[in-house]
Amino acid sequence: MKKDMDSDVFYKALHQQYGGSVVAVERYINPRAIMRFHCTACDMTFYNRPYYVLSVQQHKCFLNYADDVGYRAKTGKGIKADKTKKRLPADIKKEISGLFDKGVSISQISRQLSVSVGSVLYYLSHK
Repeated sequence: MKKDMDSDVFYKALHQQYGGSVVAVERYINPRAIMRFHCTACDMTFYNRPYYVLSVQQHKCFLNYADDVGYRAKTGKGIKADKTKKRLPADIKKEISGLFDKGVSISQISRQLSVSVGSVLYYLSHK
C-alpha cells in the first residue's frame, strides 16, 4: 500500500480488500485527507483516512467503535449514550452541612467524604 496513490488505484484497492461492501461516499483527494465511507454489510457510515482504511485501521462490521467514550456509533451519527446525573445521597448531604456548620474546611470535607470539592460547593450553595 503506497502513500502516494492516485484515485483509480485507491478505488481498485478498496474494492479488492472489502469485496465491494465498503464504498467511498466522498471523492478521493489524497491518502491523508479524511473522507466518509459506507459499509453496505452493517449499514454503518464512518470517517477515516483512505490510507488507514486499506492498511492500519481496517473496518470491521458490527463493532460500536466509540462506545468507550460514551457515544454509540452503530449508525455513524454519534448519538450520545443515555447518562444520568449522580446525585449525592441524603445522608452525605446532611454530613456535609453538619461538618460545614462545625467549621471544617471545604477541602477537608471533600477528602473525608470522598466527594469532589465542586459537589460540596454546589450542595452548600443550593441547600
